[in-house]
Amino acid sequence: MAKQYEYYQEGNTVRTRVMEIPNPEEELLKLPPEEKRTSRAARKRTAPLFNPAKIGVFMLLTVLTVLLAAGGLMYLKLHASITASRRNIYKLEKELSEKRTANELTASRMEADLNLAEVYQIATVQLGMVHADGSETIRYEEQVREYVRQYENIPGN
Repeated sequence: MAKQYEYYQEGNTVRTRVMEIPNPEEELLKLPPEEKRTSRAARKRTAPLFNPAKIGVFMLLTVLTVLLAAGGLMYLKLHASITASRRNIYKLEKELSEKRTANELTASRMEADLNLAEVYQIATVQLGMVHADGSETIRYEEQVREYVRQYENIPGN
C-alpha cells in the first residue's frame, strides 16, 4: 500500500495525517479469507434430503423434453407422409401423361385410316342408302330439360 500524507490546519498549527491508499493490483492478489472446513459427514447432515424446488425443475424439464420429442416424431411422420403423397402424385401424373399420349396416337391413326369418300361410296353403292328428303324428317319442339330420357316416346304427327 502506498502512503500519502494529508496536511490540514488546526488552529495555528499545521498537522499531517498519514493515509494509506490501497493498490488495486495488491487487492487482486489477496486471497479470500479461508472458510471453516467441514467434514463430508457434517455436510451430509446439514444438506436437505428433499428439495421441492429441484424436483419441480426436474419435472418441468422432463415434461418439456417429452413434449419436444413427441413434436419431433410427429413432424417426421408428417414429413414422410407428404413425401409419399408427392411421389404418388408424380407417379399418377406420369401415368396420365403416358395414357394421353397413347390416346392421341390412336386417335390420329384412326383419323388417318378414315376416308370419308370411301365411307360415302360404301354407304350409297353397297348398302343402297340415300339422303333423306324433307318429308321424311320429323321435327318436334325441344322441351326444356337438362337431360334426355333414353326410352321416352318421340312425339309424332
